[in-house]
Amino acid sequence: MVMRYAHSPKDIQHYDMKELRDEFLMNKTFSLGDILLTYTYNDRMILGGGTPKAGESLEIKLDKDLGVDYFLQRRELGFINIGGSGSVTIDGKKDSIVKHDSCYIGMGGKTCCL
Repeated sequence: MVMRYAHSPKDIQHYDMKELRDEFLMNKTFSLGDILLTYTYNDRMILGGGTPKAGESLEIKLDKDLGVDYFLQRRELGFINIGGSGSVTIDGKKDSIVKHDSCYIGMGGKTCCL
């Protein structure tokens, strides 16, 4: 997981394009067979993307920097499927998803697989 820290608006107004890109651009969001995440201290959000290989699943792995026992212990998750048909499994309950489906997973879900 990539960590991005908050910045003062007074500092940001002096950044050139390279500094803005270095601090705020998520260069890579999708990688086949992986989930890429970026934690931003701006609103304490985690943004990312996952691309499972055909016939395989991906599980959101816990990063120790989050200070929790499991990923959704103190947060919620929402996603939009921009790929093909597949499924999502939350705590052993599997649901089918198709392109453009969205999903909300409430706080407390211990396992989440795409």
